[in-house]
Amino acid sequence: MKKLIYQGSVKEIYDLGKKVEFKFTDAYSIFDWGKMPDFIPKKGKYLAKIASNLFSYLEDPKTFQELKIPTYLSESQQLKKTFQLEQLKTYGAQTHFIKQSAIDSITVDKYNVMSPLKNGFQYDYSKYQIHPTKTLIPLEIVFRFGAPQGSSFLERNQEITADTTLDQIHIEFYTKLEPEDRVLSIDEASKMAKLTRKELEDISILTKLYAIALKEKFDSIEMKLWDGKFEFGFGDNIDGNREIILLDSIGPDELRLTQNNIHYSKEYLRTYYRKTNWYMDFKHNKLHKIDPPKLPQKEIKVAKYLYKKIALSLETSSIYNKKEYEIYLKENNKCVVILGSGAREHAIAMHLALDNQISKIILIPGNSGIIHPKIICRETENILKETIEIDPSFILIGPENLIADGTGDQLKQLGFNVMAPTKEMARLESSKLYAKKFMQKNDIPTAQYHEATDREKAKEIIQKLDWERFVIKQSGLAAGKGVFICHSKKEAIESLEYIPREEEILIEQMLYGPEVSYFILCLNGSYKVLGTACDYKRLQNYNEGPNTGGMGAYSPAYWLTVDEEEEIIQKIVEPTIKSAKNYKGVLFIGIMMTKDGPMLLEYNCRFGDPETQAIIPRLERSLAPLFQAIAEEKDQEFKKFQIEIKNQISMNIVKASHGYPGLNNTPIDKDKKIKNVFHSNEKSHLYFAGVKGSKKQLYTNGGRVLGVTSLGSDINEVRLTAYKKLKEISFEGEHYREDIGL
Repeated sequence: MKKLIYQGSVKEIYDLGKKVEFKFTDAYSIFDWGKMPDFIPKKGKYLAKIASNLFSYLEDPKTFQELKIPTYLSESQQLKKTFQLEQLKTYGAQTHFIKQSAIDSITVDKYNVMSPLKNGFQYDYSKYQIHPTKTLIPLEIVFRFGAPQGSSFLERNQEITADTTLDQIHIEFYTKLEPEDRVLSIDEASKMAKLTRKELEDISILTKLYAIALKEKFDSIEMKLWDGKFEFGFGDNIDGNREIILLDSIGPDELRLTQNNIHYSKEYLRTYYRKTNWYMDFKHNKLHKIDPPKLPQKEIKVAKYLYKKIALSLETSSIYNKKEYEIYLKENNKCVVILGSGAREHAIAMHLALDNQISKIILIPGNSGIIHPKIICRETENILKETIEIDPSFILIGPENLIADGTGDQLKQLGFNVMAPTKEMARLESSKLYAKKFMQKNDIPTAQYHEATDREKAKEIIQKLDWERFVIKQSGLAAGKGVFICHSKKEAIESLEYIPREEEILIEQMLYGPEVSYFILCLNGSYKVLGTACDYKRLQNYNEGPNTGGMGAYSPAYWLTVDEEEEIIQKIVEPTIKSAKNYKGVLFIGIMMTKDGPMLLEYNCRFGDPETQAIIPRLERSLAPLFQAIAEEKDQEFKKFQIEIKNQISMNIVKASHGYPGLNNTPIDKDKKIKNVFHSNEKSHLYFAGVKGSKKQLYTNGGRVLGVTSLGSDINEVRLTAYKKLKEISFEGEHYREDIGL
């Protein structure tokens, strides 16, 4: 009669006399937490299938006879002075596996577990001095072929970027029988387990050979093995030497696998939990505050599919049900590319990362402050080439210059789904004169204006006009810094010096009233309002100083009345959409509420910065399906989608470097050390822009360095929270406005 001798979070062990039975359960554990609150149906069945298959594969001498040994290992002295490879070619791997004994169980030889004694804060492994046999070795041996997103190896090796393949297989030793894992040096591992030099060499060589064999196996079914762990035991004593026996189980809970950028099994489940409050609590070792959340039914279904796919693919040595898998890939775990490097792109990426259908977000180039298990930043000199290699589900373009120069058009011509307007439609932003004529043609209310081809012509026009105040605009793109608010003719003429000689110039009569930005998503004549925001363009408090790219924003424009919103829609939004019926993507509409009603100031053909950092955190539901519908031009899916917004106010405050916005060749400070003790939570988020460095230490690298967004039910409460959180991150020469939200 079998007797239960161990009950873990995912496995039960039964004593069968000289043997034991491993029964794999449908429970799961991640982050060394223990049993999670749900089950993955038939997970135990698939784990037993996988373990049985992989043990049998390693025990087959043919596996090692046909094994392709990498040059770095075949020529190594370590391999040359051992007989491990020859023994494997003759006998196969020596393991404790016997057979699969039930649908969810395997039978194995029994090995003792000699738990260490705790002596204060130290663990005593002196029992191993007696050189036991038939005993578990108190180590986990980890092998690494690369460092994928989410790997702890990245945290300890800042010079290595995510998804890097290593030149050689890397081996690490970890504790096995202590409550918390810790990395050991080779000397520590040898001393702890009382390994002889030969035994240490045998374990190292076997780990490498077994890992390479598994990699070949997974390569054959088009899966990528990144890393994993083995456990070994001391076998019988033969001619004065103890055998080294492979123990425990082998499968997707011990191995990190990906296919087409999708993480499998345990790592897939981790991506769900990383977005929860529980994970933040877990990360900061406050584990008794909240329990893990339950998995949504969809995540349970996907996880079950992943375990099933590995099990059946290994049995057939081919991709399981390719048609079904292609459908799964289309509907789940999409890879998205976002072009851009600022806080706007950081906010959008973090929003998409919360979507369980998004497996990976590639930011090109991104910045050093953007850190998330799903997000990868890639520097490149060739956006098109890099994107072709990634082959994303869709591409979102952040900066206006990339939209205006036709990068989106080029990507679309290559067959990609792009969430951005065409170069032609983007003239609504890239040429302020074109936009003004568009407004005039379509009877959209806006300020009176004159156009000039150069500075001299502009000067003549200004001198002839009887206006008291002017707004002088560079017609082309100027990153938000080509607009000059002038309270006299003298100021208007002086502002012309800041506009490049080759640029056309727009001269507007100044309007008066509060400003509001409308964000809408458009597709072929249909639109959805994403939200409103109020931006603070001027550098100094109380709207003093030069214009910038934006020093802060809040959302929504809570002071707008229902009648005013209806007037904006009727007089500005709908005439715009009707006339720009081929427009697709984001349209940012800048409006001033004057005594004569809403007047259109400008169009932007992309997400605004910093308004996006205020709007995005208020969204209740992921916009990924809507973005994809726009990118693929699926009108019905676009129309069906409902945008859900939290009933909260948000505020974003920007911190900029000394010298920003760099007018008149004023140098902008760089390379200032950033002191950061900021902790994100549900109510406050930190977004990076002009930074460089590493996770351990960031430095300033541009004008607008970062922004903090806070949310709440009351504007005053939100404002206090935002400015309090802003003090948790600082750098020399920092500048920010103190009147955002007033």
